[in-house]
Amino acid sequence: MKVCSKCNLEKEKDFFYKRKDSNDGLRADCKECFNIGNKNYCIKNKDKVKKYKNEFYLKNKISII
Repeated sequence: MKVCSKCNLEKEKDFFYKRKDSNDGLRADCKECFNIGNKNYCIKNKDKVKKYKNEFYLKNKISII
């Protein structure tokens, strides 16, 4: 069991993404809170995300196709 740093709920370790550089090998926030935060970031930074995705596609066009 581990406590999420954002929602402060105690959850099983299966509800946390892995992270090699942390002490217990898991992220501090649960998968649900991480996904909500990631979604909010993408909404607030649409131009930045779109530019990154476009550059990634151009660099990796052959492997994507």
